[in-house]
Amino acid sequence: MGAAGRSKPTCAWQGSKLIETQQARLDHYMALPYTILLKQDVDDDGWFAKIVELPGCMTVGESQTDVLEMIEDAKLTWLSGSIIAGDVIPEPQPIHA
Repeated sequence: MGAAGRSKPTCAWQGSKLIETQQARLDHYMALPYTILLKQDVDDDGWFAKIVELPGCMTVGESQTDVLEMIEDAKLTWLSGSIIAGDVIPEPQPIHA
């Protein structure tokens, strides 16, 4: 519990100092429909995933299910770091029919 009996906001990083408005921003961006690019590596039966709009936000996994779970963790870490640093966070690309 923090000061005045309030609980500390949660964050991707242990011991970070996100304030409640930063946590609200994190929740907002985590809920947005970012574009996830999936690619299977035929040479080693693994999978690659990246979020197109978030430079450097990528991961690999042994299965499609595994990599989709891991990209959510990568997105959380990427967004948390950007919010803490005060960086501009790109919005998802609109879907064109």
